[in-house]
Amino acid sequence: MSNAPSATTEKPQAQPGPVLVAAGPAIKAKKLNLIVVLLGGALLGGGGVSGYWMLSKKNVENHGEDQKAAEAAAEQSKPKARGKVVKLKPIIVNLKHSKGTRYLKISIGVEASSEEVVKELETLEFPLADMMQEKFSTLELEKVDTVEARYTLKRELLIEINELLEAGPVNKIFFAEFIIQ
Repeated sequence: MSNAPSATTEKPQAQPGPVLVAAGPAIKAKKLNLIVVLLGGALLGGGGVSGYWMLSKKNVENHGEDQKAAEAAAEQSKPKARGKVVKLKPIIVNLKHSKGTRYLKISIGVEASSEEVVKELETLEFPLADMMQEKFSTLELEKVDTVEARYTLKRELLIEINELLEAGPVNKIFFAEFIIQ
């Protein structure tokens, strides 16, 4: 008997080394995902480019209208001529129902619409102080401790001061100090 292997009776032995496995479904799934991602990106990119093109074309067509609107907005945003602000004397009053434990100190400036109004405000110093003393001393803490309440108070003061004036209106009220203690 010979030691040579017989081609018909013996099986070949497996050689150690890398094992190749057919990965058909996994490779197909990766390729499909890649195709979907590329198509999605192309669609999004195409949509963005076409949207930009359409908007830029519309902007070119409406440039004249946009320019007119921009000029009108610039005209409105120019600073308006303001009147002189007259500072009234500070007022300190006890708040209503506080039994003397809570007080309000308020300094007010009023924007006059003309020089005549400035002069009239100076002559009405005491009537204005009296009117404001009465008004503020009837206020309760709850009526002055919120921002909304202060805006309401400004509107009321504007109306009441304008009722006293004959030379013209006051445009705006400013609270330089508003201290609740």
